[in-house]
Amino acid sequence: MSKKMFVGLVLAFFVAGSVWAADVFQEGFEGDIGLWKTKEYHEGSSRVIFETVSPGAKGSAKAYKINGSGGDIAFTLQSPLFPVEAGAIYELSFDANHNYDMSKLRGSREDWWSQINWYDGNGNKVSHTRIIGFDTPNTEWHTDKYANFQAPAGAVKADIQLGANYPALATGQYIIFDNITFTKVQ
Repeated sequence: MSKKMFVGLVLAFFVAGSVWAADVFQEGFEGDIGLWKTKEYHEGSSRVIFETVSPGAKGSAKAYKINGSGGDIAFTLQSPLFPVEAGAIYELSFDANHNYDMSKLRGSREDWWSQINWYDGNGNKVSHTRIIGFDTPNTEWHTDKYANFQAPAGAVKADIQLGANYPALATGQYIIFDNITFTKVQ
């Protein structure tokens, strides 16, 4: 192997200051919502409207929008399961555009939080890790990153759950997500 090829291979595996990184889950919503699950507290009431919209972030064709239509609501958008390694460290990133104040997001019960859910080989939930530190309204596309999610012992799968119960998503308020990525960093 030539020195140039070796250096190229090393650079291909090292990202962001010599930390190994590999995407284990990525969603750009270029098709439809696929295997993602949507849920609202008043199921069937249409207080929350989930839809694919165009254009998405960074030149993508589509993104996924959660619209408020008034009233007391709670909502979640939950990814399909994907494989993880127990003990590994992960980072979540996504592009967002929203006029909803996500800095005060809270949930209730397990259904209405933003969190990473961890599962064992039998599909039983092992634990969850809450996602905190969302930002204030920002109607320009921006990238949010949340680091240091460690998969607990026994975890072999995970999902991403984006949701809230408070503050209510009022009529005319929205959150648009695109390019959701869960990356192994250690």
